[in-house]
Amino acid sequence: MAQDHGYLPCELEQFNRNMEHASADIRGQALHERHGAEWLRQEAKLRTSWDEHGNRMRLKDRIDHVKALRSRLQEVWDLVDREEKLLGSEKTRLDKGLTGRHDLIMNVSGECEMLSQAREGINNVHDEVEDRLRKERELATQIRRDLERKNRESLKVLEDLQRVKHLLTKDLEDKDQAVNSDQAQLDLTHNSHSMSLKPDILRIPRALVTMRAWLERSLENLRLATRLLDNATVLRNHITTLFSKVMHDSDKEAHATDFAYRKRYHDTLMAARKLDHNRQNLAEEIKAVENDIQATQTAEDNLTPSMKLAHTRIENRNQRPNHELTMDVPQEGLLLEAGNLAHFKAALFHKNSLLRARWNDLREQLHRVELDLDRKLKCLEMDKRAMTLRQGSMNPVAEKNVIDHVVERHSKALSMDPDERYRKEAPRVLV
Repeated sequence: MAQDHGYLPCELEQFNRNMEHASADIRGQALHERHGAEWLRQEAKLRTSWDEHGNRMRLKDRIDHVKALRSRLQEVWDLVDREEKLLGSEKTRLDKGLTGRHDLIMNVSGECEMLSQAREGINNVHDEVEDRLRKERELATQIRRDLERKNRESLKVLEDLQRVKHLLTKDLEDKDQAVNSDQAQLDLTHNSHSMSLKPDILRIPRALVTMRAWLERSLENLRLATRLLDNATVLRNHITTLFSKVMHDSDKEAHATDFAYRKRYHDTLMAARKLDHNRQNLAEEIKAVENDIQATQTAEDNLTPSMKLAHTRIENRNQRPNHELTMDVPQEGLLLEAGNLAHFKAALFHKNSLLRARWNDLREQLHRVELDLDRKLKCLEMDKRAMTLRQGSMNPVAEKNVIDHVVERHSKALSMDPDERYRKEAPRVLV
């Protein structure tokens, strides 16, 4: 191995300078780190002191905030408890509020409806009386339904009040636990027992909610309780006014139905009068058509001798010999006469057929008119029975007098007995 030669003096001086500079740099870095450590110690001490003080103040503010919210929750809980008792007493009174008004309206309206449905044919029409009877039944059903609905609503509101009362109670209990927990944390000191380091203390619990969500939960309970308190108050007022409204509405519908009955009785009577007049006109028209049928048949029969004469002349002239068989003026006249006779005979036969068809139509129409008139008279009788039934159960004295006057006046104006006046055989048909 070759022996190393010695270093130059300049290299030695450069090495010494480098060592001096390296030592100075390391001492400077150490001094900087010592100053940083001293600043960090002071900063940690001050920050810890301020954080502990700030958190103590935050815990105190939080306790005051929770207590204030709990006080408001307790006030609303007391109101809910009071309203629950008041509504419970109203519900007890409502359970005994059903009366015989519903049964009266249903029985009378049902009987009148049965009489109206006994109307035959086209007269069994859905008119104002049917609507009024239906409205009466609907009103009676609505009366019971309203009372039962108010009962159900009372039960529903009571259940809601109990539910929100339970929510408020649970919220109050949670607030008490939160206050106790925060107060316990506020009472902790550095010398308290059961203090230790916890692993992963900066983790966020899954059940942790935001401050907004925490406050919104209590506010939602307060809003729900306030809304239910308003609903309960409105419901109690509705229950108070419902009973008087029931009687007023039932009397109003009864008067409207009675008026509709009188109007229908009058309209049916007017229609019966028109049908009777129409029946008379149809009978007269049938007689006139029968006369025209007879006259047309006679005219058609009277054409037969002339047709025989014309046919005989034409046939005889067709027997002329040789060149004498010419289309002369007499031949043309006879052919024209035969054609005219055939035309008029066919026209009279066609017209007579039309007259017979119209006669059959008139007879059928007369039968329909008589049948409809019979039905309308039965309708008048049934309406009279219905109005008499309503007199004895639902109408005041003044209303009874009006109905009696209308029925008596109309009965005198048109006295018809369908069993005696229109007991006729089925219409004859001309063929």
